[in-house]
Amino acid sequence: MPKQKKGIQSISAFYYYNGIKDTYSVIVGPNKKGVETAVFVPRGKKTNKSSKVVSYRMSDGISKKDANNIAIKEKQPAKILTTNIGMDEGTPIWEISYRKEDGTLNYFEINFITGAWYRQINNL
Repeated sequence: MPKQKKGIQSISAFYYYNGIKDTYSVIVGPNKKGVETAVFVPRGKKTNKSSKVVSYRMSDGISKKDANNIAIKEKQPAKILTTNIGMDEGTPIWEISYRKEDGTLNYFEINFITGAWYRQINNL
């Protein structure tokens, strides 16, 4: 379960997730205890007004590298374009955008906590 916002002491990474239903800014960095943490900040008109700022320890989920490796194994992309962490309807996800050999743009989303398939959008 997500925890209430914990103060980030410095920024290791910043992600902007603009999904189908939700938009989030995600700040990753060590908290006061030195634990690498992702803080999810809801943004934009399409994000539910009841959405709250939440955080997850990065160690509670799969890494960016692991998410990319899952995408490579499952989708065999010609090129990975971006890998962003975001939140979709309360589920933290890794969103990997990639191109196939035929040049089409695709998105593969993986549950941050479990590493399981979440959603895909193909042939854009």
